[in-house]
Amino acid sequence: MSANESDDMKARKARECEAREFEKQLKERRDKGDKKIKKFLDGFSSWRSKGKSEDELRSELEKGRNPSEFFLERFPSLIGSWIPERNRAAFLWAVDACLERPYQTGYSRRSMRSSKYSDYIDVIRWILYSFTNDAVVDAELADVLSGAIPQEAKSYLEEHGLNGFCSEQLAFAIDSGDARVKELVRASLNNEEGAPTSNRELFHGVLLSHDRSLHELLGKLLLAARLQEGLRQAICECADEGTLDGFKVILKVIDENNLIRFSSVKRAVGVWTGLGTEDSKDLERISAKTLRLLLTGLEDEKTRKTWLRSKDVMELYMALWTQAVLNQEKALELAEKTLDDKGCTRNQALVCGVFASAVQTDAIRSRLALRAILKFPEDQEILALFAPFLLQERFYEDMGEYAEKGKHSSFLNYFRDEAQARSVLAILRDHSKKLKSAKTKEKVFSDCVFPGYEVRLTQSCLVAKLGYLAVLLDDESEQDLAIESAPLIADGWDRRRVLSALLSRPQRASQFRGLYAALVDRESYTRDAAFEIADKLPPTTLDFSEIEKALRLKTPEIRSNSVTLLMKQDDAGLLASVERLLDDSLETRRRGAYDVVIRIGADEKRQGLKEACAELLRAREPQEAQERLAWNNALGAVATAKVESETRANLFDSPKSSRPTLRSSRTTRGISPRS
Repeated sequence: MSANESDDMKARKARECEAREFEKQLKERRDKGDKKIKKFLDGFSSWRSKGKSEDELRSELEKGRNPSEFFLERFPSLIGSWIPERNRAAFLWAVDACLERPYQTGYSRRSMRSSKYSDYIDVIRWILYSFTNDAVVDAELADVLSGAIPQEAKSYLEEHGLNGFCSEQLAFAIDSGDARVKELVRASLNNEEGAPTSNRELFHGVLLSHDRSLHELLGKLLLAARLQEGLRQAICECADEGTLDGFKVILKVIDENNLIRFSSVKRAVGVWTGLGTEDSKDLERISAKTLRLLLTGLEDEKTRKTWLRSKDVMELYMALWTQAVLNQEKALELAEKTLDDKGCTRNQALVCGVFASAVQTDAIRSRLALRAILKFPEDQEILALFAPFLLQERFYEDMGEYAEKGKHSSFLNYFRDEAQARSVLAILRDHSKKLKSAKTKEKVFSDCVFPGYEVRLTQSCLVAKLGYLAVLLDDESEQDLAIESAPLIADGWDRRRVLSALLSRPQRASQFRGLYAALVDRESYTRDAAFEIADKLPPTTLDFSEIEKALRLKTPEIRSNSVTLLMKQDDAGLLASVERLLDDSLETRRRGAYDVVIRIGADEKRQGLKEACAELLRAREPQEAQERLAWNNALGAVATAKVESETRANLFDSPKSSRPTLRSSRTTRGISPRS
């Protein structure tokens, strides 16, 4: 090892030691907080999870509480333990000011704002994570930016790849007039020597602030990027994630300097507007015209309203999109007004559908879907576009509650009355039959509204919605049809949800047929749900001959579940199952019998069956070597020690002398090889 390598290793070990020391300090500080804080954070940190922590926060926000009120009252020791006391004001400002930024997050986000805190759960999740995991250094932000912090903290940040601050913290300092922070940010954007490194977190902090001079300086940096595609991409990726004023500044820089010619800028515009899709690689629909419409729509309300009556689909789409950037609830009103208009054309309805796909609020999408489907009941393309959003607001919650408690929402939450609900059911049923008649599971519509925008009308989606409608209407005949069609639901989780709801309390023959079919479903989620249901049922309600049939399959999970269910029988029934399976012509079922016998041998409550099982086995010794090994294992589980010893000894005899003398309560049977 060279001297340089040795020095590097020593420096590395020293850095790791320093990082561990800071981590120890961090733990000591966090331990001062209530234990409920960690439990909440653990339950809330899983991205897009729906757990108790999220439900707790959402419930309070829907009551009209501010996020800051929730955290201060529910977790008063959060600040001072998980969040340094000096960051109190920044954190409380950040969660309450989130309404100024788009509510969607991630690479599939759209640049829309809502007036409801409950739509901002993901944003609040991110803010909380940033303040508890990124902004962990208890020091002035200017010192963190300039690196004037203890060596232990530096090493910790380096080891974990952290900046030591979060964008919301930076925005708060800028808006609070922190001169040192603003000067450091300005130096970074000007690429001055010794200034903090420019990165996405810093750009985002600038855009979250209300400082126009820094917005304009960031715009100049974007213009100066020239051949630096990575820098241009970093700025554009977060351009829409801050305040509306910051977004407009960046948009004007892009428009005035024709930066739309760069692919990274086109991709960003595609993400903001929802006009770029994962399936479409070309971005031809994103042009300078798109950008100008975007800017005009954001700044000119009068023009935006005239576009609502335009035959140009891009103008209509931009009228809805730009209104949603300002306030999506008002955009919903405009879209509903468009669909309700007697003169609404098919193209206008399709544009409203593309807009609905860009919205991530299920209640809004569901309302638009209902209007469009009722207005154009025969149109397959409109149904393909809107069907995924129909009844989606409480689909998962309702199906789960119905499976567990037999309760669900009223159909009046979605429909004017039962007649309207049944009209929608009839429309979906009719289109499902058309797909079946065409002998296809889906119909694809390419270039829907815009070039490259593709939608699919699938049996999977229609059957899932029909199943939910059957639950909402408490219609047994429709539920039976949904059970029969459930295998057409392609998504494993959706199939599980539908069948769990429809089969959870089986009484009708159709429900039991569906349950036995679900036990051998091709997808494990559905099989697990079916097993949970069957395992809770009284043994007298189950047809164990149907469960025996499942042992024809080789899937280990299906076989294990089937054996467990067979063991629910009384002794007489269980012994009858063993005999039927042993006499079956299929080796997989005979092997199922061996598995049942092994379970019997291990069950202390079934000791009275051991000798009877042994007799059944002795009368049916297989000739094939591999099966005989399984047979011998089963016999060993229930035979006496003496017989086990004799049987093991006989395995080494010649085939002719290896036949044991058979003693059975039944007529002695000869042994013949099985095919």
